[in-house]
Amino acid sequence: MKTEVKEVEFKVPNKKDILRDTALDIIEKFKAEHGADWKLNCHEAIDNEIMKFQGSLEYWKGIRKLIK
Repeated sequence: MKTEVKEVEFKVPNKKDILRDTALDIIEKFKAEHGADWKLNCHEAIDNEIMKFQGSLEYWKGIRKLIK
């Protein structure tokens, strides 16, 4: 009985590919959901996510300072 070994190649996507694929997915979803106003709604949603992230970042930085 022979054992066959196959080479497997994994392609790790780079940051540029991930960003492009995510942007295309978001654009497609916002166009389908919002029609002509998709870009404005998309920018507002992204701005809201940025604001949430900034608030969370400040919160965790404050906690880190207190744990010193």
